[in-house]
Amino acid sequence: LAFAGCNNNNEKAQDDSGTKREEQLLTSAVREYPDSSILVENLAQYYRENNRYEDAIVAVNEAIKRDSLNARYWDIKATLEFEKADTLAAIRSFEKSVDINPQPDVVISLGVIYAQTKNPMALAMADGLSMANSASAEKEAQFIKGLYYSYINEKKKAIVFFDKCIKISYTFMEAYREKAIALYDL
Repeated sequence: LAFAGCNNNNEKAQDDSGTKREEQLLTSAVREYPDSSILVENLAQYYRENNRYEDAIVAVNEAIKRDSLNARYWDIKATLEFEKADTLAAIRSFEKSVDINPQPDVVISLGVIYAQTKNPMALAMADGLSMANSASAEKEAQFIKGLYYSYINEKKKAIVFFDKCIKISYTFMEAYREKAIALYDL
């Protein structure tokens, strides 16, 4: 048993050195090729997977300093901030990403956070998604409206929007879940 315990520590040391080596490779690659979005994303993902959100945000901020009009960097930063439970910073970063390039997935993320924070801008985001035919995001638009009304405690109104989501896509599980929560609250 003692022998196995010693062996296990050796494996742990090897894992730690392998992890440090991976970090060193990624950071040196980003230093050597600072304009490589893929390398920046890989470094941020490495930090994220190791629950080092501050380091991930620092890496993305460095990339933003070099290219402040890269909407993808702002989206990554927003996601990291949201996972770190910094909702206000996440909203600011998502807003910046949408200002630069209003991609439907980012507009949806921003709309959901607006809804969860009871911000009526959620309805504007949902309307924007509905009007953009190329986005093909009608169910998400209805979902955002449902979330907003659910969070401001207008459960019956929320259920109407969740039903619209389900009518558009009967496999949209989030709509079923939120409808169930609203029904339970009623």
